[in-house]
Amino acid sequence: MGLVRTALPAAGLLAVAAWAAVGAAPAPRQGQLVTFQSGTVASAQDVNDNFAFVLGEVAAVQNALANLDLQGSLQLQPSGADADQSLFFADGGSPTANYLRWEDTSNEFCFQIGAIQSGFVLNIADNTSSAWMFRNGNDIEFVVDETGFAWLGSSLVTNGSCDLAETFVGPAGAELPPGTVVVPDHAVPEGVRPATSPRDPRVVGVVTSTPGVLLNGPTSGALPWARELAELRRRAAADPAAADPERAARLEEQLDAAPRGDVAVALVGRVLVRVDPAAGPVRAGDALTTSGTPGLAAPLDGPGPGFALALEDSAPGRDEVLALLRPSAGAPPPTEEVAAVAVVRAGATRCVVRDPRLRADSVPHVTFRADPGARHWVAAAGDGWFELALAAPAPADVPFAWRAR
Repeated sequence: MGLVRTALPAAGLLAVAAWAAVGAAPAPRQGQLVTFQSGTVASAQDVNDNFAFVLGEVAAVQNALANLDLQGSLQLQPSGADADQSLFFADGGSPTANYLRWEDTSNEFCFQIGAIQSGFVLNIADNTSSAWMFRNGNDIEFVVDETGFAWLGSSLVTNGSCDLAETFVGPAGAELPPGTVVVPDHAVPEGVRPATSPRDPRVVGVVTSTPGVLLNGPTSGALPWARELAELRRRAAADPAAADPERAARLEEQLDAAPRGDVAVALVGRVLVRVDPAAGPVRAGDALTTSGTPGLAAPLDGPGPGFALALEDSAPGRDEVLALLRPSAGAPPPTEEVAAVAVVRAGATRCVVRDPRLRADSVPHVTFRADPGARHWVAAAGDGWFELALAAPAPADVPFAWRAR
């Protein structure tokens, strides 16, 4: 039996309509204190200010009141210490599993948040059509269904950081401070470690402490459960008779308990990046790459693999700068294909081709217009040139065309 206390003005503001209970006591008048026992009216008396509204079993209340209007405060008070307080919603006169409950003795655990000791619980019935829905008139703005799927009808705005991160597995026994530049750790599945090589093209991202959005799914070992759960939901949506709520609940529990990464790594957006003072000052607009110091960044000098764009200058005594993560930062623009013709002189075994459009990483392709008389290959290359080699001296002047990208 629950107890509801409310403070109302002296005028009768408790509206009771469509009275269904039948008992010895007369039907109560508006503004009276009413007590129910087993679905019948036990007593009714006038009240002027504060009063207690004592309810019997929920079914009796559902049968007794079709409408209850309160002006003032409404307090739900449990009958025992630390007992949960619930507001039930009934369907067809019978209480269902749908309720709004306050818990102050909860021992629930949420990843990234930890133990939850108290809070509101919005319960959803365990079927494929239940959801908590927030509406603005006829417009659905936000939905959370019984599987945990959330849908937002407009933009998601966060007032914290401006980065999107995922969780990865960090080195055992080592703490990666925020701002650390990390690369894949091939010794650990889905692991990361501080970058240790200069100009490393394998940067995953930067460790972050308070990401704006954190994607915190289970590690790949849980993928079979996730696939099975997705298949169960697909079959249930196509044929409600094929639903298996017990198996789906077990899979959800396994996914909730599955291991997750312990290091949040920013992948895109703005984030603070630790920089190596020995690599020189960083200026706003500089592309950043890895330095030789573990986990630290350095300004990128010339073409090369950059992972971020500095948004501010570095300062003496400060080992980090705000940067925009961009995997293409510092990379040279794609080059167009270049082509020309050259000649291997008679008796020569080498021919150096020079063209300012060539780069050290260009890949030349050679097509002879006459028989060179021996095997040939590109022996060396650099910025602005490449060298063609023959296995034997050319029998005569041999022209060739080349192209490179």
